[in-house]
Amino acid sequence: MTRLFRNGTRQELVEARGKISGLCERPTKIGAALKAGIDSKVAEMSRTFSALKADFEKELNETRKENAEVERKLRSESMELKAELATKITELRAQIQSERENKTAEIAKLQADLDRMMIWVLDLDGWLYLEETASWYKVWWML
Repeated sequence: MTRLFRNGTRQELVEARGKISGLCERPTKIGAALKAGIDSKVAEMSRTFSALKADFEKELNETRKENAEVERKLRSESMELKAELATKITELRAQIQSERENKTAEIAKLQADLDRMMIWVLDLDGWLYLEETASWYKVWWML
């Protein structure tokens, strides 16, 4: 029987080896096809990611520019408001000082007028009080 197998099936052995070889190459072909598919998907995802990243960076840069512009405007407005406030404070201080000087002058004038006034009180018994001298005087009436 061994002889028959060796002699008679030499052709079969070659065919079997061919089939085995084909089977061995088949997973390699399937693996290569899978690898090519995976590589294609990875490349597509990489392109999508790159495009999304570029869009994100573009939007981020635009937002940064807008924020910088808003900050610049706010700083400028803040400086203007500070200047206006300082001017207003200076004006109000000058106005207060002027009012103080006017009131001081008015008080001095009233005090001088008061000092020049002669205040007197006459009671029913004929006595007169003169504030200027802080004295009482007897008044005689002549009619």
